[in-house]
Amino acid sequence: MATQQLQVTGTTIPWEKEYIRKDGRRVSVLIGCASLEGQEDRTIGFVLDISARKQELRSRLFADVSFKIRQSLQLEDILQTTVTEVRELLQVDRVLIYQLASDGTGTVTTEASVPECDSLVGMRFAPEVFPADCYAPYCKGQIRSIDDVKTAGLSSCHVEFLDQLNVRAKLVVPLLQGDELWGLMIAHQCSASRQWSSFEIELLQQLAVQVGIALGQAQLLQALRNSEERFRQLTENIRQVFWMRDLNQQKLSMSVRPMNKFGDVVVKACTRIGSPGQTLFIPRTAIAF
Repeated sequence: MATQQLQVTGTTIPWEKEYIRKDGRRVSVLIGCASLEGQEDRTIGFVLDISARKQELRSRLFADVSFKIRQSLQLEDILQTTVTEVRELLQVDRVLIYQLASDGTGTVTTEASVPECDSLVGMRFAPEVFPADCYAPYCKGQIRSIDDVKTAGLSSCHVEFLDQLNVRAKLVVPLLQGDELWGLMIAHQCSASRQWSSFEIELLQQLAVQVGIALGQAQLLQALRNSEERFRQLTENIRQVFWMRDLNQQKLSMSVRPMNKFGDVVVKACTRIGSPGQTLFIPRTAIAF
């Protein structure tokens, strides 16, 4: 394509390319060239190392998206913000969250996609789609990128399965809760094959870590709310009046109100019905579930 542009216009639109150094590091470069005026058989070109600029861009994008992801502690909001922002950032056809269940099944809980892609939200897949023996590498942070499902050496049944989902290229990163695999974040290119760059892979990996942290905070908040609800139900079910005796065998009347504004149980004890008595407070932290 660059050669055709050079022949027709005398110049090329600069394009990015990645090279791998002998030490294994990837280097991003910007390449361009142009024909010399009056000497169409001679050209001049440039190769510019843009690795530092790409790193700066990745850091800025990472900070922006991470901030948006962690603005909410609601699980649904976190996941929807994640897929929406990642799809816009990578300009892919579809980004989805695949949540694993304890029985090995998986469900597409959240998705952002272009109108041309069929929605997969709500689809539940059998354990065979993502078997348990595949978990361990992802728990260690494995990332899987496939530029073209037709040339990646996949089994025929795997290719057929991806064809049914209209997937031509995909990028998969794990979502971890501690050391456990909570699910997967998956980017799909449906319209054509796609060569995933190290920039995209590393950015998605970093964002997945932030999503895992946000998920942990959201689940902690939900557990706290559940505890508060159990506490409320406990205090509401306490009998309003019960009897007991002190060491001197004096009968005491105890009345209990569910909670004060601080969430404590309020207990009022008196030696006879109708007397002022003494008010006692049982802090909510003293009640264990």
